[in-house]
Amino acid sequence: MAITENTFTGDGSTTNYSFTFPYLNTTDIKVSLNGVDTTAYSLPLPNVTTISFNTAPPYGVAIRIYRDTNVDSLQATFYPGSAIKADDLNGNFNQNNYSAQESKAQASQAPTALTNSITAVNTANQAVADATTALTAVNNVVSTQVVTNVAGLNAISTSGLSNGHMVDVSDSTGIESVLTDEPAGFVGASDLRVRVSWNGTTWTYQRYEATDPDSRYILDGTGTVRNNHIANNAVRTADIKDDAVTTDKIINDAVTADKLQDTTVTAGSYTYASVTVDAQGRLTAASDGTTPLTNSDIGSTVQAYDADTAKLDVAQTFTTSQTFTADATFAASQTFPKVPANAQTSAYTLVAADAGKHISTTGNVTVPSGQFSIGDAISIYNKNSQTPPATPIDITITGPSVTLRQAGTSNTGDRTLAQHGLATILCVATDDFVITGGGLS
Repeated sequence: MAITENTFTGDGSTTNYSFTFPYLNTTDIKVSLNGVDTTAYSLPLPNVTTISFNTAPPYGVAIRIYRDTNVDSLQATFYPGSAIKADDLNGNFNQNNYSAQESKAQASQAPTALTNSITAVNTANQAVADATTALTAVNNVVSTQVVTNVAGLNAISTSGLSNGHMVDVSDSTGIESVLTDEPAGFVGASDLRVRVSWNGTTWTYQRYEATDPDSRYILDGTGTVRNNHIANNAVRTADIKDDAVTTDKIINDAVTADKLQDTTVTAGSYTYASVTVDAQGRLTAASDGTTPLTNSDIGSTVQAYDADTAKLDVAQTFTTSQTFTADATFAASQTFPKVPANAQTSAYTLVAADAGKHISTTGNVTVPSGQFSIGDAISIYNKNSQTPPATPIDITITGPSVTLRQAGTSNTGDRTLAQHGLATILCVATDDFVITGGGLS
């Protein structure tokens, strides 16, 4: 059979599809997607054997490229006395031939179309039957009547009442006087709802349930849930709303030590204890502290020479944690902590950790704001040893909030420290400093 169409299935990405049937004019080439003709494509030149979709057909779409030869008019018309060309004759014959091929192809598809139509009709008929069955089932559903109590049940007229008529009795107190088939030992109550059914002669028992299902957890009408109504381990941390348990909801002395979560602190006694307490007053860390100094640690005798001075009579070595008054004097044999060095070779900005140190540098030094507290002192040494003498280093401040005063003068602001110069900066107030030293200008 002659080929008059090509079919494909879209994959969501391919846009170009080739066809193999011959044609007379590009206008005879047609394309459909899922049975609906479309013009959202182009025919690339010069040899048109491929159609190119503007957008790739989605996955699963049925693509049909087919020929529909125009037979409204002949390809060529002959006139008396005109020359008859083979191409014109062939064109007319191909026009008729292609049209016949297309008609034959459509005729061969007719049985399949008829089968599909019959299947569709059968499916529709089955859907109608299913809908009818469902509608019948809905119409056959017996509605349930609700009455307040047994008196309301007795007030229902059973004359003409259909079998299977359901009634819910909200307060089932005394229901056992009406029924004969209730469960053994069952007694109606105000908080039990009972469903009964009419069997044409009498009411029959169907089922019962709590009027308020949650009431089985509550002791009385106050809405209070008691401990004996809660199973062990039934309430988990995840079941408690954040901030739901407040102090006023906890009975005095109800929380015992056994109910408190263990901390990381080891139980026991501590000597000169060092402890950490959080904002809730809980002890979070504890350890033995440092034994305090005694007289034997700093010398057995303090001799007073006058009202303003004193010295120790035994040579001592002191650590950085020990402090002395401004008037105390010590023997030459006593040693004191060194001033740690912070060596720099380029421009450097002081930090809080530099307090109590000396900066040995060949680069400029900046004094920043917000780093130092009253009493913090930093020494700066220009260690540049180049010859001839190198350019002095600058000691600058950052921002208008920092004040740097030269001791003994009215000078403020940036200073210059000469080669091998040594200057000390003392913080006397917030972001307020005094500088003094040799080689300072």
